[in-house]
Amino acid sequence: MEKKIVDVGEVIDSAKFFWVPFWISLMMIIIMLTDGFDLFTMGYVGPHLLEDWGITRAQLGPVNSAGLVG
Repeated sequence: MEKKIVDVGEVIDSAKFFWVPFWISLMMIIIMLTDGFDLFTMGYVGPHLLEDWGITRAQLGPVNSAGLVG
């Protein structure tokens, strides 16, 4: 039985793996941006909610915490 020699570097360099990691990375970036968007909006909307709803900052705390847990 004859042994076959495989050049691993050549196999990796000749593989067509560019687009799969590219799209996975792009999707992960979009997911991370949308995941952080709720924290950003609560920082902006929070003071307006306090004024409109007539609640204290301590009462709004559980709302912000629930956003992190969810």
